[in-house]
Amino acid sequence: MFNYDLSIGTNSIKKKIDRSAVRAVILRGTKILVLKSDNEEVKLPGGGVEVNETAYDALRREIKEETGYNISKYKVFGVITVTAPSQDNKSVLFSMKSDYFLVEVENKKGQTSLQGYEIDLNFKAEFIEINDAIKINEKAIKNNNLNEIAHRELIALYEVKKLVFDAS
Repeated sequence: MFNYDLSIGTNSIKKKIDRSAVRAVILRGTKILVLKSDNEEVKLPGGGVEVNETAYDALRREIKEETGYNISKYKVFGVITVTAPSQDNKSVLFSMKSDYFLVEVENKKGQTSLQGYEIDLNFKAEFIEINDAIKINEKAIKNNNLNEIAHRELIALYEVKKLVFDAS
């Protein structure tokens, strides 16, 4: 299991908001299910854990909403915590602890139910080669080094690559 803490642009900010999230690593051979967006980055399916919601309930809900798949199995894979200035208020730090899970899904895919910014950014779930996902996020970071989503997911993708290719 991996555990990373990533801080981006946090120098002198004192006030902090903490949030928990879940992320799914869904594999088919050397391909991984990602959400492509108009931001020219990829992210793994997942999102915030709501009040009174367990991590598993959030994982199940987010995967269904963003990809249309239902979970058949899951296990803990790792944790990445990212702390950066809030996008809404640069004088506040936003810390997101993301729990990553290795997830197996049922073959049948249902409808997605994207919301808000997911619709605005044109999220599309797609299986792509792990190395291609890595290249997309490396390019996103090169174009915008403060892109915390691309940084976070790149770390996870490197861990997935180790898992898949070291196991071969």
